[in-house]
Amino acid sequence: QVPVEELDDGLVIGGGPVRTPQAVIQAHNDHRIAMTFAVMGLRVPGVVIEGAESVAKSFPTFWEVFETLGESTT
Repeated sequence: QVPVEELDDGLVIGGGPVRTPQAVIQAHNDHRIAMTFAVMGLRVPGVVIEGAESVAKSFPTFWEVFETLGESTT
């Protein structure tokens, strides 16, 4: 478990050990979910995002910029 504190405008999520689970995230055509879990995947290997193309709604070049962070999407 990871400690989580609820705030009026968000969450504070405490740290914990990085594990290597395989996680398939269903973005459900929601660009925010896809981008959030992409960033999380920089620290937690094994994240697969189904519906990742939804980022084009708000940030068409997201995956190109993301690859400059050292992560490959291919």
